[in-house]
Amino acid sequence: MSSKDINAAQHMVSHCERIERYLAKCGNSIEEFMNDELIQDGVTMQLLAMGELTTHFTEEFKAEYPDAIDWRNFKQLRNICAHRYGTLDFRLIWEIATAEIPEVKRFFEGITE
Repeated sequence: MSSKDINAAQHMVSHCERIERYLAKCGNSIEEFMNDELIQDGVTMQLLAMGELTTHFTEEFKAEYPDAIDWRNFKQLRNICAHRYGTLDFRLIWEIATAEIPEVKRFFEGITE
């Protein structure tokens, strides 16, 4: 695995940890999340950054782990966060942050260990 992939994987873990901290600030409560624009903004920004970061992995890395991450949809999520921010469904953002990001974190932690 290239140093470029390891570096990108470390950054992915960092973004996941930031999402965890944002969610902890709202008590991991969807009701609090839905009422806190700053936390919504923070989580959304991390998802946007992670989607952008998917372009930093080598094609060899993506080919080695084609099913571990939905590379295409992660990039599309970045585009949605960036270009359709005013119409985001924050319940969907919550679902991604609470259901999918822990799995993403575990995968990339396994890569960086």
